[in-house]
Amino acid sequence: MDPQQQFFQALSALRSGDLTRCETICASLLAINPREVNTLRLRGQLLERRGELAQAAAEFKKVLQIAPDFAHAWADLGKVEENLGQLKSAEQSLRRALQLDARLKAPAKLLQTVLEKLGKTAQSAEIETINKKHAELKAKVQQAFQLTKQGDAVGAEKLCLEVLAADPENVGAKELLIDRALETDRARWAEEMARALIRKMPERPKWWLKLAASLSRQDQMLEAEEAAQQAINIDTDPSEGQMMLGAIYSKDNRFDEALRQYDLVLQQRPDYVAALSQKATALKTLGHQQQAIDAYQQCLQLDPWFAEAAWSAATSSTRRVAIITYLIPSESCPIP
Repeated sequence: MDPQQQFFQALSALRSGDLTRCETICASLLAINPREVNTLRLRGQLLERRGELAQAAAEFKKVLQIAPDFAHAWADLGKVEENLGQLKSAEQSLRRALQLDARLKAPAKLLQTVLEKLGKTAQSAEIETINKKHAELKAKVQQAFQLTKQGDAVGAEKLCLEVLAADPENVGAKELLIDRALETDRARWAEEMARALIRKMPERPKWWLKLAASLSRQDQMLEAEEAAQQAINIDTDPSEGQMMLGAIYSKDNRFDEALRQYDLVLQQRPDYVAALSQKATALKTLGHQQQAIDAYQQCLQLDPWFAEAAWSAATSSTRRVAIITYLIPSESCPIP
């Protein structure tokens, strides 16, 4: 497997709490290149998660010896130093992180805390002003999310655009706007935002899934398939990527291949109603009527409301159901 994909798998493992898998992948990558700074940093984060703070600090320092301008590594070091009670060192590390990248929010917030502990109230007040601006933007994104839940998508979009005007890299605002763009036939805009998030966080499967959805909406099926496959390759749970790939194949009238994807999902999650419904649709399209009925009956047993809606849609338009019935709203897998 490509080393980059292995690194993404290690990062996903850390985020999901599978520290053993993360450690194993890091060890194999560092055996190939012991100076790979991203993997060294990830191993430092692993040690921090385990509570081995002194070892984590040593790992971050090793990273900074190789890449002294690595802002995130300075932030990691500052966080560990603060936890170790090394406040003066933490201040220096966090200031260096912000000097290299003033957009970092967590280090700015932590620096304010460190300065307060050191009794540097005037300097703490300056940082507090910056942090308040960050907090105001975060509150706006949260408000936009609530507006979306309440059905005011226009108001939510307006708030998100205000956030991006002040902070063009705001992740939460972009995520909400991607979903809004897909809902309003602005797939090219959704694609642009998804690609921007991938450039910043290529290890996050959900950005690849949003890219796949936006490409599928533009009938760029090969590129959409590649994006969904990338999500599958790096995710510790590939089921959402497989669902997306199945939806893409269905839209492209490749129902045999779609069926294989839904079966892969159901091997791991046999009670996943959306996968059962999509499988039933693929079976119906391929002429396997009894198997389709059996699958729909399983849907009825698990979720009568969803299964009835799927059945109703299937009887009116098979191809449309392949694109839509999977669509229980999902953060990581919007409708292609």
